[in-house]
Amino acid sequence: MFAVIESFDSGAYTATLSLKGGFGFAQDVPCSRNISSALLVAGARVAVAFEDPADTAVLTGAIVYAVF
Repeated sequence: MFAVIESFDSGAYTATLSLKGGFGFAQDVPCSRNISSALLVAGARVAVAFEDPADTAVLTGAIVYAVF
């Protein structure tokens, strides 16, 4: 799934995301530590993996794994 970063917390290394495809927002999503915090800025397009992407009511188990 793709998303746009709305905000990034460098201390917790988590982001608030606007999810593409009408899925709304996800808060406190962990970001992979191999991504430089300089790239994790508001407006950046990212790829997100979910533990169970079919369950759109509860989008848990997510991680930001790429910036493009």
